[in-house]
Amino acid sequence: MATSGATTINLSSNGDLQLTLSWDVASQSVANNSSSVNWYIKLYSRYNINTSTAKSLSVSINGSSVFNGTVTVGSMNGTTKTLRSGTTTIAHNADGTKTFSYSATFNLAITYSGVSIGSKTLSGSGTLNTIPRHATITSVGGTITDNNFSPSVAFDRKGASTVNLKIECVGTAWTQTADPFKNYGAISGTTYSPTLTSGEIDTLRTRLINGQTATLRFTIFSTVGGTTSYSYIDKTFTIVSKPPTINSVAVSNSDTAISNKFGANYLIKNYTKPKVVITATGQYGATIKTYETIIEGKTYTGQTITATEFLMLASTNSISVKITDGRGFSTTQNISITVNDYTLPNATLSAFRCDENGNEKEDGDRVKFIYTGNITPLGNNNNKSFILQHRQQGQSSWTNAPNINPSGYSLNGNMILLNFSPDNAYEAQIVVADYFNNFTTLTTHILTSFSLIDFHKDGKGIAFGKASALNGFEIGAKMPLHNYADTPNQANIPYCTYKKRDGTIGAIISTGANGDGLNIRPYNNGVAGGIIQLLPNGTINLPTGANYQVNGVNILTDDASRVVSFNNAGAITINGTGVDVASITIGIGTWIVIATCEITANGTSGNGVASLRRAGTEVARSAQNMTGLPTGQNINTHSTFALETVASGTVAMTYNVRSSGSSPSATFRRLTAYRVY
Repeated sequence: MATSGATTINLSSNGDLQLTLSWDVASQSVANNSSSVNWYIKLYSRYNINTSTAKSLSVSINGSSVFNGTVTVGSMNGTTKTLRSGTTTIAHNADGTKTFSYSATFNLAITYSGVSIGSKTLSGSGTLNTIPRHATITSVGGTITDNNFSPSVAFDRKGASTVNLKIECVGTAWTQTADPFKNYGAISGTTYSPTLTSGEIDTLRTRLINGQTATLRFTIFSTVGGTTSYSYIDKTFTIVSKPPTINSVAVSNSDTAISNKFGANYLIKNYTKPKVVITATGQYGATIKTYETIIEGKTYTGQTITATEFLMLASTNSISVKITDGRGFSTTQNISITVNDYTLPNATLSAFRCDENGNEKEDGDRVKFIYTGNITPLGNNNNKSFILQHRQQGQSSWTNAPNINPSGYSLNGNMILLNFSPDNAYEAQIVVADYFNNFTTLTTHILTSFSLIDFHKDGKGIAFGKASALNGFEIGAKMPLHNYADTPNQANIPYCTYKKRDGTIGAIISTGANGDGLNIRPYNNGVAGGIIQLLPNGTINLPTGANYQVNGVNILTDDASRVVSFNNAGAITINGTGVDVASITIGIGTWIVIATCEITANGTSGNGVASLRRAGTEVARSAQNMTGLPTGQNINTHSTFALETVASGTVAMTYNVRSSGSSPSATFRRLTAYRVY
């Protein structure tokens, strides 16, 4: 294809005389499918020519004569002269292409360099640039979303009389790519605003279930001369937020036995590992890809999960559920749950000798028992057992008192029983138990009757302040020990000296500093050891170099092989996934691992949880409900305890602090392990 061309022939054998037909395109008409072509007949002579005789010339272009007549050559010498020129219109083929032929016949009729030059003919052809005949799309603007589908298509009709538009789904993001999605047929003008019905929009949504965007192809096509041509622009179709719907969240007790006893949905502190079942639906065919449940700061994944840890916070709590569909849209919902508080059974018991009216009588043969007890009702479905028992001191079996079970779960009563000889001592106990086999046993003692000095009937026992009930030495009255120092508030004044059979001192108990507290000084073969101090505030001070021991093994010591500790009073921000604030490595042996931190509230809801993890698996934790606490209030000091045994190698112990709700802050204090065996 070209916009110009030329053909030259030699009129003389040596090329000194030449005839040329050249052409160029003046213009093209898309509407008329034609080109306007300029043509030129030119003569070149190297040597002199001088002739006034008219010469015949005929020119034909594209099969049509454009000139047939005479021209004048005149005088020429080393120049080129245009003998004739003109413009002609050439029609193109239906598809816009065109190759045309041309020819010229010229009779110069002269003698040139001794050679007669007669009539000569030249011919050639040219290919014109193709005139566009099919329509083309130029732009697609506007909004293209499922909520607002309002594109504007601009196109150039070219030489097409009929222009069509269709929309196609293109690419792997669609589950179906039927061609076309919608065909609009013939459209007029040079712009068009295609529309989709609500049903057609819904169809696009159901085809796009694994993403939020996909490609829509806007195609203009036209048929010219039996040939159909297509022109398109790809645009992004976007689904605006269509989050999935959480239909239901069922929270139940995963323990079948407890569910049967208390009800499937009855959750109990420290005894419920909740089972959570989520049902959810994605919009317009989207499938749910992930399910996430956060319980007391720990995250579980799956549509149905069973917590690996017991609920530790009573009252009304929340479980956070998050679902995400194939498009990437998420929905989060907080589910309120009621966790019923549970405490261990408790009891109190006292007993004393009395008369028939229950008045205290030291030598009475009746005993008045005063008792209380409590069991957590748990919806009045908890088992309950309140048993009062007694036996003579030294006997192995117990005698049950008459039934003391209350109608409810709280016991507060008393009873008087007969036949308790003043010469014998007795024991009494109350046992309170519930469904979980948790029980409290509280024991009290009933002394013999008062006697200032009494000898046992076997002659091998003596008692002061009570009747002698056993062989040996008994004291049943208060026995204050006085040993006044010569100087007030003097330390180390002996209260009691223990001597062994060989007469050497075994230990001395004496006054503490300023006369307060106690000092215990053990002796070894008559040599005094270090002083163990019991201070007035209850603190026990060991002498330098001393250790606490269990079965002869130190558990608190400065020995680096037995203590591993990490301290850092640094503040951190915690979140739902948790932050590992400290880690230590322990070796072979049995260890007590203790970790401590403080968590400060930063909102009005959620839980703070601190846990010890053994090689990544949680082995112990403590939790605190933050609901209702003002921002900045210290929740409490979490002290988490675990007993760990390492059979071989080493194990990493990690302290993790996490939360649900607003992200609070925590201050880590200490992580320490003591090897006890």
